[in-house]
Amino acid sequence: MIISDTHRYVFIQTPMTGSSAVAKELVENYEGRAILSKHAVYSTFLANANREQRNYFVFSGIRNPLDKMVSNYQKMINNHNDRFTQKLNADPRKAIFQIRDRVRYRRVKKGWNYEQFLQHSKVYDEVSSLDHHKLNYVMKFETLENDFEKVLSQLGIPLVRKLPKFNSTKQKKDFLEFYDSEITRKLAVKKMGPFLENSEYSFPDDWGNCSPSNWDRLQYKLWHILRIFTWRYVRRGIRGHQL
Repeated sequence: MIISDTHRYVFIQTPMTGSSAVAKELVENYEGRAILSKHAVYSTFLANANREQRNYFVFSGIRNPLDKMVSNYQKMINNHNDRFTQKLNADPRKAIFQIRDRVRYRRVKKGWNYEQFLQHSKVYDEVSSLDHHKLNYVMKFETLENDFEKVLSQLGIPLVRKLPKFNSTKQKKDFLEFYDSEITRKLAVKKMGPFLENSEYSFPDDWGNCSPSNWDRLQYKLWHILRIFTWRYVRRGIRGHQL
């Protein structure tokens, strides 16, 4: 998470939305500084902020779930930045998430293709569904450069330079190529359909009818309750830089 008391903004870093590039740019050129932990949630900020900081302009990022899931799969294939083999974090709350990801990483390295990866994934949800409706602006990964400039414009901050790319996934290709079979598309509707029904994204028009079943929607709601608890209370306990 990045804050600037000079420009009165807070940037909530959502995983895999280009947030590292934005955070780096804010710190280097727009008087931002790191607070709390990298992916701390908005409620954590509010619990630690003073009255003035709670009125800052708050923005974050989002990404097409179809693309985000593929990127997650590719990061495991490439062991992106040695993420899945490095030493476990000393903080047990962070270590829990690392262990969870390493179980899937080992299966991917043993030969899971994307269809198998999707088949064994839980119904899709993400931390953006927790707070994004409360924020002043949500930048789309697909139009990140333009959206970042719109944020600066709303804040009245002159643009220093175009947003550089940072920490991108290796060997990235068009994510829709991973959904080239009917089975994979049906899995995508089953796993991601409930989330997409309540998001700014949708399935491609040429996929035809993409309505998840009522059972899929029920699973999403049940998992969502559990995930809200995790996002608000487990992640909230993870501390980094103070405000």
